[in-house]
Amino acid sequence: MAKKNKITILGGVGSQTISTSIDISRHSKFDEIVIADGNMERAKELANALKDHRISLYHLDATKVSSLVDAIKGCDIIINGLPSTFPGAAFNIEANVIEAAMKAKVKFMVNINCVLAADGEFSPEGVNKWDKKLKAAGIGVTLFNGGITTCELLAVKGAKDMDRVDEVHIYWGCAAPLEQAAAGLVDTVLWEQNPNVEDRLYYANGKIIKGVEPFGMKTHWDYPEPILSHCGNEAYQLTHTEPLTLSQVFPGARIITSRGVLGDKDVNAILKFVVRHGIYDMEPIEVSGHKVSPLEFMRNLWVRIGQIELEKIRKGEKVPDWYGEYSLEAEVSGIKNGIGARSVYSSLVPSHPFHELLKRDPIGEFGVAIGLPLSVTASMLLDGKIEMKTGLLGNVEIFPDADDYFAELTKRGFKLIKRAG
Repeated sequence: MAKKNKITILGGVGSQTISTSIDISRHSKFDEIVIADGNMERAKELANALKDHRISLYHLDATKVSSLVDAIKGCDIIINGLPSTFPGAAFNIEANVIEAAMKAKVKFMVNINCVLAADGEFSPEGVNKWDKKLKAAGIGVTLFNGGITTCELLAVKGAKDMDRVDEVHIYWGCAAPLEQAAAGLVDTVLWEQNPNVEDRLYYANGKIIKGVEPFGMKTHWDYPEPILSHCGNEAYQLTHTEPLTLSQVFPGARIITSRGVLGDKDVNAILKFVVRHGIYDMEPIEVSGHKVSPLEFMRNLWVRIGQIELEKIRKGEKVPDWYGEYSLEAEVSGIKNGIGARSVYSSLVPSHPFHELLKRDPIGEFGVAIGLPLSVTASMLLDGKIEMKTGLLGNVEIFPDADDYFAELTKRGFKLIKRAG
């Protein structure tokens, strides 16, 4: 009797990966699908909506390696949609997941984050260290699968239009209002422009340059509509890995950047205020006899506002006025036939593609730009369309043909547009 192909989605009803679970159910050929999460109420709601006999639920405790092992045992392929850590947590979830994957003898982990978070080495040296460790364990792990996958493969498409690549610029246009945001998205937005983060980086003249200031390397960029109306036409350097990974693909490029906006105009106005007035490093202030961190207060206030708004929507007291708009783009410049050339490719995310299932969850709809690349990667691995390699793997290394990847996204309602070239 042939072995059944089982997949576990860790964090399967999170704001980014609930779309992963839906897509795995709708489009994959896995025999068994385990949705592992700490929110069993949400998991049961999703399972009831999908009505897929292959789905089972697992109540996950990501603080315990034993719980992670139980969730993923019997799987060759798993999807890790968990955050690297929780606010205030004294443990690293990413490290727990890697340890569990080794114990469960998983062959491949499609990873939303970066295993480098387990030791803090966000560098080519860190990549090489983890690559050796994972190869020794016989496990393949993706390096930031999700929206970054799309961005890097858009750059590959642009490079095909060139005889020589001189510049690569990635642009993220994420029209996210904080009033309908999940806690993880609030934390991500705050992290992007945190002045204490060293990993806001770019590649220039053969070197990785770290420590770009918040809202640094500002440039003008006209996002496609409707993103432009929500976000404006500014882009700033982000704490993303594309310059690190794409520098391995295009080492001769003069410069590689990853810029954009995570949040609409109001979000970025708030963040600029927070940065300008030093709130990230401000000492606790006293409020009614209690010491309060200004940054922690603002973070928790934004999370609470989001909870209140989403609860109103789920109770039917408010109609969602936003489902999120998202564009991912790559601008590649270089030489073609002896003259200067430029290509711009955009990937536009479908507007609320799971509306009939998630009509009360606009933030879940917003997560498809991250969640669907995870499920596409897992399905293509199962189908043998991409090779199940070992080690720490960049997206370009996983997908030898970018067109195959975008063909899968197109089946799911994404639009690939060539805006210039």
